[in-house]
Amino acid sequence: MNRFNSLFKKNIYYGSQLLPGKKHTKIIVGDYFLLKRKYTEQQVKTYAEISGDNNPIHTDEEAGKKSIFKQRVAHGMLTGGIFGQMLGSTLHDAIYLNQTLKFTAPVYLNEEVEGRMEVIDVNYKKKFIKLKTSLHKIHENDKIAVEGEAMVLYKYLEE
Repeated sequence: MNRFNSLFKKNIYYGSQLLPGKKHTKIIVGDYFLLKRKYTEQQVKTYAEISGDNNPIHTDEEAGKKSIFKQRVAHGMLTGGIFGQMLGSTLHDAIYLNQTLKFTAPVYLNEEVEGRMEVIDVNYKKKFIKLKTSLHKIHENDKIAVEGEAMVLYKYLEE
């Protein structure tokens, strides 16, 4: 287990929690974002329509039951979208430069999950922020469902 995951598992944070509704300018390594949510039937249906990903494992109850997961699961890319939601609501005007995603466990419909992002590097001169990203299954002992890293350009960043 790496430092990031072990710290989040123990709820130990080095920095400050960045909250929505504020203009953040002083961001340092260790600052973090948290967001809990569930993916609903309607959200999965809408995502399937928009993306064209109509894999029955997401959209059909019987197919979900026959799958290795024994029930329907939310689209991986839909669950990964939580990181964009977190950035958009907390770092207004941030420009997403890249994001890696590794899907490690299924997210079931209406399952409570928590998105977590931690600042792991800051380049004040270029105004880049590098983040470790993860999505945790709250009722499965904090099991990680999605993990990766993101890089954003944030024009308000100050030393």
